[in-house]
Amino acid sequence: MNKKINKIISLFILLVLTITTIDFNIYAEYDTSNEINTDIQISDADAIEMAVNVYQNLSTEAREKFINNLELLAASGNDELLKFHVENVDTNYNYKEVKKVKTLYATNSLTLAQELSLLALPKAVEYSLLALAGALGIPVGNVVDVIISLGVVAIIAANWNTISPVWDDIVDIFSRHIGGFVVEGFDYIYNKATGLPTERQFSRFNYHYDKHSEGFKFMPTGNGKKPDKKKFWEMAKKALEKTGSKIKTGISKQNPSRTVKFNTESLEIIIYDTATKLIRTYYIPYDEGLVSGRYTLSVVKMIAEDYFQSLIR
Repeated sequence: MNKKINKIISLFILLVLTITTIDFNIYAEYDTSNEINTDIQISDADAIEMAVNVYQNLSTEAREKFINNLELLAASGNDELLKFHVENVDTNYNYKEVKKVKTLYATNSLTLAQELSLLALPKAVEYSLLALAGALGIPVGNVVDVIISLGVVAIIAANWNTISPVWDDIVDIFSRHIGGFVVEGFDYIYNKATGLPTERQFSRFNYHYDKHSEGFKFMPTGNGKKPDKKKFWEMAKKALEKTGSKIKTGISKQNPSRTVKFNTESLEIIIYDTATKLIRTYYIPYDEGLVSGRYTLSVVKMIAEDYFQSLIR
């Protein structure tokens, strides 16, 4: 999709969001679905069809408000969306000059836009983030829902190598100008774009991966291979969520806000801080006997059980 079409679609959806109510399912704290395909390709024709469908789903009143917003935008000097509407949606549309122009963004959003421009982002990404800023500048029920509705994730994922060095700056800009509530949404974007957790989800993830991932080659229920980072994160989320007769849970001796979970079958241990909602560590407790095969599996499980008991009160 070329940059102009990408810009038009993002702005088009932004205007629709300002006059419609969105109702989506609420996502769980840890979304275990597969990450999106970062190589996704959308043709210009598909993008236009998507925009036309959005417009056709508007009520009569919503269409009138939407057209009014298009006219105000055109009167302010940007008529690309109105031209898009005439060329692809309503060829019979009759444009009437609008004399009084109202701003579409609050003052703080303009400041946000100026700060984003200093990051030298790809134009398609910058426009999409500005569209997101506009959508989040009005009352929203769930920030993740707004992000999904705008299609921001696909654009960011496709440009992740360029964006990643300034990602923390982007999150900081949005947090300062719009509010801390946006962090949840940006964590969602990061998870989907990279397949990895943020520091708000897994403390020192890279450190724990480097230290413990090798041990998962010896997990009794594993495939004998060291997991890559994405797989390690997915396994940690599943270990945290898993319940049943094979799961034992206790309170950490070191910190009463931390829960220790032990899977008696796979030998996985995960420590989770209930106060901060943060995974502290995740590993397989193995020693030379497990690695060398000197011990039988039943003995290994007893050793791991004793180790788990030493961690809890």
